[in-house]
Parts: sequence; structure tokens; C-alpha cells
Amino acid sequence: MNKYKWKKEIMVFICLLPFVLAGIFFIYSRAQAQTDSITAIVKVSVCGDNIAEGSEDCDGSALDGQTCLSLGFDGGTLSCDPGCVFNTSECVTLEPEETNGSVIFSGKSYPVSAVIILKDGQSAAVTATDVNGNFETTLPNISVGIYTFSIYAYDNNSKPSGLLNYRVEISGGEIEEVAGITITPTISADKSEVEKGKNITFFGQSVPRSRVVIYLVSDEGEEISVETVSGADGLYSYQFDTDLIEQADYEAGARTFVSDSRFSARSGAVDFEVGEESESAVTVRCGGIADLNNDCHVNLIDFSILIYWFGHDHPIGKVDLDNDKRVSLTDFSILMYHWTG
Repeated sequence: MNKYKWKKEIMVFICLLPFVLAGIFFIYSRAQAQTDSITAIVKVSVCGDNIAEGSEDCDGSALDGQTCLSLGFDGGTLSCDPGCVFNTSECVTLEPEETNGSVIFSGKSYPVSAVIILKDGQSAAVTATDVNGNFETTLPNISVGIYTFSIYAYDNNSKPSGLLNYRVEISGGEIEEVAGITITPTISADKSEVEKGKNITFFGQSVPRSRVVIYLVSDEGEEISVETVSGADGLYSYQFDTDLIEQADYEAGARTFVSDSRFSARSGAVDFEVGEESESAVTVRCGGIADLNNDCHVNLIDFSILIYWFGHDHPIGKVDLDNDKRVSLTDFSILMYHWTG
């Protein structure tokens, strides 16, 4: 009797085994699904970190590889709004018989500075450079004709660069491009007269991390050149030993070399004399709390620089007027309070 009961229990177990295994597999599958859902990672995009991600069109200078052309326009300059949405205001759409044209300017200047563009001597645009000194801006809807565009910038000591002139013919329905612009460096000297054998220091601002060649020309036309390298902020300086030259009147100028094949025109000249005694040069320094380009005025140039950094965290230089690590409406209010025009 016991032997028969034992065999019967074995048969019952064999019959129930498939159902038991199916139940175990179901429980394991549910547990695995719950584990997968628990370990899932949710990535949240943050506007203002210069990384285009998530639902953002763009973020600061990160345009996700997009251009005006890729968005369906005929050309122009694409940028990013503070809300991480594409700003296509400088993109251009041309009609086949359009009577106006456009021109794009791009190049290098001093970092975090304003670049001013004139059209036939009249103000046409003000744009800001990034931390590497790069700039690009589009002038749209220009009537057909031939124009002289002039471009210059201010360094961090309110000294203007040399004026660069470009003659451009605007055709209807066309986009002209003036690229590879290199703003001339500025140059100053710490002495107007230097005793022979003493040092005179030349300094100014240039394209960041560029080679700066300084030319010294005597009143008799003899020339000597020396060179140095600008820093990440574009600033440079060079101490020159006047034992290398004769007593005479001189003028010093500078030129920026971005590469061997790309360089600026010569800067304006600073005069000095090598003589019997030394005399310090007189310098005028400006730069109040809202004078962002140190030109002794708070005006549209400063306003344009502030617009460039609007909404960005950790702005460079002194554009963060209230020191809260970003440029916001509060900074604009401070600028307007100090406005001089």
C-alpha cells in the first residue's frame, strides 16, 4: 500500500512540473522587467550649459551642426536665443528677382570685444566676439550698389584698432561674403622718451594666442623688428633694449600673424624718442562699472556686448555687472543707470 502511494505522488509531481516551471519563468520575467525600469536613466537637458541636448534646438555657441542653409535659408548667420531656440533673424532668403542683397562679415579680433562695421562712413552694425576673438554677422537687405565697408574694434584699454576698408558690390538676390578678416593689433608704449640703454615696453591687444611682430622705424627710414606672442586674453607686451638702436626719433607699429599665410595690416604707430633721459608716456584709462569696452562711454557698444552674453552662465570679463555669475535683466538695468550715450 505504501509503495503504491509513493508511485502515485511521483506521477502527480511529474504532471504538475510544467506548471511549476511556467510559474517560475513568469515571476522571473516580472522581476527582470521591474529591475530594468528601476535602473533606467532619465537625462534632463539644461539650457545654458553650451551643450545642445534633449528638446533644445541649440545652446549658446552649440548649434547642433545646424546652419542657415541646413534650416532651409539661402545663407546668413545662425545663432541661438537665450531660451535655447534657433535665432534665424540674420538668416537670408532670396527671391529670384529680389532687388536687395546681403553681405556676411567674419574674422578674428580681440576676445570679448565689440567690432564696429560702417557702411559708407555710417554705422551699420555692432557685433561681439567670443572668447577666442571670432566674430560673424550678416547685413541683410542692402540695396544694389557698390559700398565701402569699414571695420574696426576697441581693445580693453579703449584704444581703437586701425580701420580696415572693403569695397563690396551688392547684387540683387545675392549674398556676398567678406571672410578671413583680421583686426589690426593696438600698440602703446610706456615711455615717450627713453634714455639710450634703458628698456621701453610696448604693449597692446591682438587676436588671442597669435604671433605679434613689432616694427621700429627711425626717422631716417631704418627698420628693425621683434616679435612676441599674445595670451589667451589677446594681451601682449615686449620689453625692448634700446642699446640695439641709435639715438633718434622712432615710430612703432605692430602686425598680427594668425598663421604664416594669414596676417593683419600694420597697426597705427606710436612715436617715441631714444635720447638722454626717460619720460613716461601719458595714458588715459577709463572703464567704469558699465563701460565694458573701456572707451569712457556707456552706449550701444556696451549694450551689444551685454546682449551677446545674455543668459549665459559664468560670463567672461566684467560683463557680469551684479556679480551673480550670469548676465540677466538686472545687468541691463545697471547699464541703463550708468548710460552716457
